[in-house]
Amino acid sequence: MAQYIVKALKTYLKVPLTTTATSVVLRKLQDSKENNLTLANFGAWGVIVIKQGDTIEMIKFSAISTAVDGTATLTVASSGRNLNPTTPYAGSSTGNAFSSGAEVIVTNDPLTVSQFGNLNNAQTWAALQTFTLAPISSADASAANELVRKSQLDAAVIGTLTLTPIVVPATGGAVLTVDQFVYLDVADGEWKPADADTAAQVENSMLGITRGAGTEELLQAVLRLVEHTKRQVRSLLPIRNTTLQTLRADSLRPQEQRRYPLDMPTPQRSSI
Repeated sequence: MAQYIVKALKTYLKVPLTTTATSVVLRKLQDSKENNLTLANFGAWGVIVIKQGDTIEMIKFSAISTAVDGTATLTVASSGRNLNPTTPYAGSSTGNAFSSGAEVIVTNDPLTVSQFGNLNNAQTWAALQTFTLAPISSADASAANELVRKSQLDAAVIGTLTLTPIVVPATGGAVLTVDQFVYLDVADGEWKPADADTAAQVENSMLGITRGAGTEELLQAVLRLVEHTKRQVRSLLPIRNTTLQTLRADSLRPQEQRRYPLDMPTPQRSSI
């Protein structure tokens, strides 16, 4: 259950409090606007501080009952007497004795304050936390129960995208035109027109853009974009205007040199 900070008026013991008392009777228990307080105003529990002379005791309570005359009776929580002032703020079943008229205040006691987040402490959140802005992390998840950031998810889903064009010789499996989006059919080793709506062509496939036109079975130059190994591709990222890796003239036979000029065109932006 949630815990809340309450601004309450100073009050006083209505009846004496013994060392073993399990309830505390107050003249009243009101907020700073003189409204009677209920346990819901505190949360699952609350804490009062009783002071008389040099004697001070913090008491944790788990219920509030208010009479018609405003008298408030607090039920002491289990081991709620004489809370320690330092962590872990443990209490006991016994405490100090106080006379009627002892001062009672609701303050920012250490037990209540410890329930709230601290930027310098490791926190365990038992309740749902809702963010209006997405949290930011500079680290990738490694354990099974760690949250994954977007860049890590992107890399896992669509793989690594290379923006460096790679031009390679390839065999066409259909009539192809320049700058046509194609995929490698591993069954016959041929590059064929790709359709982004056909999962078998773009999911777990090698994709490319043709750099030369030709008919079926003729060798074509293909600009390979990326091997997508995870999910179906719906659009291609624009290819940056970078220098292509061209085929070496001295490594081609004469007919191949005629088919593949070294001055290859700059890739155009392509989308599906």
